Amino acid sequence: MGFHTCGPNSALIKSGAFLKKPVIVSGGFVYSLPCVQRVQRLDLRVMTLEIYSPQVYTKQGVPITVKSIAQVKISRYVSNRPSATKSTWTMH
Repeated sequence: MGFHTCGPNSALIKSGAFLKKPVIVSGGFVYSLPCVQRVQRLDLRVMTLEIYSPQVYTKQGVPITVKSIAQVKISRYVSNRPSATKSTWTMH
């Protein structure tokens, strides 16, 4: 399969031979060379993650149980800045 297409809510990531770094296309098409390049699809819609930690210790050493839900959306705009691919947060 040489031609790959995707809609506005997904992205195509092409990697493999003849590429220094992966090519990311959001809402469009790419052509890949069969057997030497790979194309993967990434869904850009909102994803819900349920996180459960049965025993977490606070700074004071008190054991607590944590249940949380996070909603994550990957931006369709590609940036070369390292901060665009990394996200950190802390709970106070």
